[in-house]
Amino acid sequence: MRRPSLSILVLVACLSGCSKHATDTTGPPPPPVPELVATQPPARSPSALYDSDIWAQFDRPLDARTVTTQNVYLKLDAQRIPITVSYDALTQRVSLKPTPILELQRTYTVEFSTALKGTDGTALAPGVFFQFTTNSLRRPVYDFPLRGALEGPVTTLCWGGTQGPTNNIFYELYVSPDSAAVEARTAPMLMRHVFTRFVPDVGWPMGTTMYWAITTENLTTHERLAGGVRSFRTLDPNTPPYQAEELRWGAPNSTHLIVENAGHEQTFWQNVTAAPVIADFLAGKDVSDRKITYPPLRFVPLEGTDPKATHPSVTR
Repeated sequence: MRRPSLSILVLVACLSGCSKHATDTTGPPPPPVPELVATQPPARSPSALYDSDIWAQFDRPLDARTVTTQNVYLKLDAQRIPITVSYDALTQRVSLKPTPILELQRTYTVEFSTALKGTDGTALAPGVFFQFTTNSLRRPVYDFPLRGALEGPVTTLCWGGTQGPTNNIFYELYVSPDSAAVEARTAPMLMRHVFTRFVPDVGWPMGTTMYWAITTENLTTHERLAGGVRSFRTLDPNTPPYQAEELRWGAPNSTHLIVENAGHEQTFWQNVTAAPVIADFLAGKDVSDRKITYPPLRFVPLEGTDPKATHPSVTR
């Protein structure tokens, strides 16, 4: 009597197990999360330019509404740096623009919150970030002459902004009328030093456009950084008065005087009529009606028949 009862119980248990398996359903897998596929600077860059572009590219479109400074961070030593953020749907890139200039030789972290989502609503996985370290040099800042300015033959070249000379930063100065030679750094190197000013020993060619550029070198890290090419114009040897007036736009306290019988090769400050005018001008006096003169020019006649001479005064 007890044996049939046991058989019935086993049969009921088997049928109950089969019924449970038949009604078990598995849902579709969750959509994959957006993944970071490329960055600029490249992740773990040891010497990224401090002013280079910063962006992160994902493998699928993002919801632009979630690409904000609340979900994208730039950090230095766990401190958030002020930035602006933009999103390009075509390239699927998130771009960051720091408000302050990045410090040199520091490691920065670009971090993304899980509130950043794809267009399908899938959130970014936790712990998505990349890091880069900035380089050791700033781009040279050209102070003077201004781009394309009209200058005299001994104008000083100035660069560096407010940064003074330091012992481990050297500057190489290249100057030439040939812009391509300056760009390629095949032009003569006129200076290599820590100083940020250059006064020429010999005047720049007159009536010429001069091109110049600075290459900076950090002697500690051996990094070199080439600056862009700038230019200035020198006065024509004949220097009409309007060119002198053009020079005055940046000097509101200047006075324009015409010097009789003067030439560019003459030593202005040794003239007996010039010294009192200069002294009075520096004392703040009005010298607009003063006169400066040189003795009349004396031309030395050329004689001979040297075939190398092409001056019209040479007899043939």
